[in-house]
Amino acid sequence: MSLSVTFRGTPNALTRALRKCAMRGLSLPADRDKVQRVLDREAKRAETMRILNISRRGGIA
Repeated sequence: MSLSVTFRGTPNALTRALRKCAMRGLSLPADRDKVQRVLDREAKRAETMRILNISRRGGIA
């Protein structure tokens, strides 16, 4: 059983994802797949928000 998860995103997104896991009562040993899904979802949300903020400033044509 693996007790590791991966996260590719900003520190703020990681903090938000860990808070969500804590609020849902998820633990890494018992709910590894659910924790990974929350982390992936939060990283994707943060990336989407970053792109929207750039386009709002006129950075993406």
